[in-house]
Amino acid sequence: MIRILYAPVLYLSLMASAFAQVRIPLEEPDLSIYERCLLYATLVAPANKTAESIRQECRAMAADESAPENVEEWSFSSWQDFLDTLESDEPGAITTRSELEDISKNSSFVITPHRPNFLLPAALTNDTNLSPFEGPGVDSGELDHAEVQFQLSLKFPLADNFIFDDSALWMGYTIRSFWQAYNTDISRPFRETNHEPEIFWNIPSRVSFLGLNNVANELVLNHQSNGQSGTRSRSWNRVMLASYWERGNLGLIVKPWYRLPEATDEDPDENPNIEEYLGNFEFVGNYQVSGHSLSLMLRNNMRGENKGAAELSYSFPWLSRVDGVIKYFNGYGESLVDYNRHTERLSIGIQITDWF
Repeated sequence: MIRILYAPVLYLSLMASAFAQVRIPLEEPDLSIYERCLLYATLVAPANKTAESIRQECRAMAADESAPENVEEWSFSSWQDFLDTLESDEPGAITTRSELEDISKNSSFVITPHRPNFLLPAALTNDTNLSPFEGPGVDSGELDHAEVQFQLSLKFPLADNFIFDDSALWMGYTIRSFWQAYNTDISRPFRETNHEPEIFWNIPSRVSFLGLNNVANELVLNHQSNGQSGTRSRSWNRVMLASYWERGNLGLIVKPWYRLPEATDEDPDENPNIEEYLGNFEFVGNYQVSGHSLSLMLRNNMRGENKGAAELSYSFPWLSRVDGVIKYFNGYGESLVDYNRHTERLSIGIQITDWF
């Protein structure tokens, strides 16, 4: 009930404040409640307020405006309830994210989130691979099955209206670390850190197919490496085609890729079969409602000897600036050093930003 009362109060205060500051008329029949909230909240937001928090507040407010008073949790009474969320007149999940990025991307004080950003203090695996670390002073230690895992993923626009109107050239960087924080026997080392810089050209789209809207496509030049040398070195370069689709609260990413050849007579390929394990494409599905999010990531090599990976992630409202998150991973390539080793892991922690 508190949330139901909070929504109209928030809406009225935002509108009144915006009207006083920028003289925008209150009556705008072409704007939905969600759109008005985004507009006014962005105009009057304090400097330390994030675009993600504005989006969550506006979505909650829009949902509360139309929800029965006795509905206070994320649940569906029927399959039709789920379909109704996909048929919403509000902007889709990916479109909403893009609109917020357009507002802030050219600010000198903003670096835009790229992929999910999270911290997992409890990352528990069924097996740890000691073989890449065997050597003087290391082989006597053992790796813990429990470690800390975190990912930081950011992007920055390089050029607007790049070649075509409304398209943009971006630079992205993602770092994912696996930290043996609880392993006092070997001085709590970072077991593995993967670096993934990329440059991508984003082109908006208005194509529709089977009820889904293709809102953007990207051409991506991607490098992924663990920054090591010798027998622990893992790296590869790829050209990707990423396609973004949405329907209401459902967002989809389909990302096939081609690995660029690296081997020469002087410098042989250190990871000649990495694509057999990490696959030839990645699929991401993300569904959001009332602050809750369910994501599925799939990779596959599309070969007779089938290998790949799946990751299921559920996030839920927790603190004012972060969500709680539970992740389950099963397959190959969770970290580059273990790309050819099957891993199963359950992780619990916090998530700062989601896919959309």
